[in-house]
Amino acid sequence: MPMKPDAGPLGVADYDPYVRRVRENPDLLDRLLFLWNAFDLPGLRAFFAAFDPHDPYKSGALEHRRYAENRGLIAAIVRREDSYLPEDGPYLKSETVSGIYSASAFTYDALWDGVWSYEDRAVVVEALELSPGESVLEVGIGTGNNLKHFPPGCRITGIDLSPAMLSVCRRKAKELSLTRLELFEMDAGRLPFTDGSFDKVLCFYSLCCTEDPSGVLQEIARVCSARGTFVVYDVTRSDIPEVRLLQYLYRPIGRDLGAVYLEFCPPGSVTYDACIDLRSLIPASGFTVRQERLLDPFRTVLLGVYEKAG
Repeated sequence: MPMKPDAGPLGVADYDPYVRRVRENPDLLDRLLFLWNAFDLPGLRAFFAAFDPHDPYKSGALEHRRYAENRGLIAAIVRREDSYLPEDGPYLKSETVSGIYSASAFTYDALWDGVWSYEDRAVVVEALELSPGESVLEVGIGTGNNLKHFPPGCRITGIDLSPAMLSVCRRKAKELSLTRLELFEMDAGRLPFTDGSFDKVLCFYSLCCTEDPSGVLQEIARVCSARGTFVVYDVTRSDIPEVRLLQYLYRPIGRDLGAVYLEFCPPGSVTYDACIDLRSLIPASGFTVRQERLLDPFRTVLLGVYEKAG
């Protein structure tokens, strides 16, 4: 039976017939990625309203460039036994994440810095409302693309899993003459800092590529000061049923090939879990919501401002 446009949230059991169709004929993903690349929500809803997951999908002419280029690889990925695990379970491995981002460290900026229309780093950093002398921890600082937006006088600590990313970040810090900056290679799930060490914490596209998002959020809550500010810009699970289903079907591709639903993104340049429900996990970790904005038509790109409980 086709999905009803007003269908409520789907459970994993509801996904099973769609997963079977994808494994049987992965070309179904070509159409879905084409709609996602365009953020065509009316088109996605119309597709699922007409599509019966109990009937075989008939391939047509391929429309999505990255799907066409990686058709055989994507077929192999979605047919693996570990591709479609429970939506709320662990999915990524820290070693794999570090390896992928280290391999792309020296090409990452050309690909992602200011390219995407839903990404405005200056606005995200401004949401921290940093004052001179305040301390800020950036979790997953990467190549340091946010450094130029931090106001003068704040004390910045940046951590990342990838030593190659940090080497690029150090070069940028030197070019910017930043003296109140410390960088560390470490796992955000095991922070060595004392409780309440930081006035503000920033996560920019880092929670979606962690092995244990809940554990990382608990550590962030621990090192953030009482009534401190936590700002998140990241991918989250959509509250639109058709998009949530799409994210689940895409999940193994996001893990192995990255954000190739965006045609400008080559395979293997990033990795992420498309199904993390940050809007539930963050409040459960001890933060209250000050503001949440979902920036894209699919409601998958979150800019959230939170406050640590006093």
